[in-house]
Amino acid sequence: MARIITCEDDVPKGWVRIADLTDNATDAKILSDAHTNGDLDAVKLIRTTSEIRTGPVWVEAIAARGLLSRCQAKRDGAAKPVSAQADNVTPDYVVELLQSINDSLGRIAAAADAMAARQ
Repeated sequence: MARIITCEDDVPKGWVRIADLTDNATDAKILSDAHTNGDLDAVKLIRTTSEIRTGPVWVEAIAARGLLSRCQAKRDGAAKPVSAQADNVTPDYVVELLQSINDSLGRIAAAADAMAARQ
């Protein structure tokens, strides 16, 4: 299930639109199903005007690429899935991963603060 946002400025850093991540309809369907099933965190833009319109869906780039790599490995008949960046871990990849972890920790801390405030 996707978290709902009303402004593109609310998209977490390091997240990309599904449409920008892949031009392959099969991969887009895999990502769409994954976020619908709760297997992949996502945010969905809802514009509230005279009619409610659903906008694009963003997913965490690293997690989405990893999921697509595992699916591709399965389609190719590989013995075991490969990670998204198994062969070439670059400094940029590490920075992106750390930013993603930091964003996740921030969301957890915000949720904990909200729960504490309710008690």
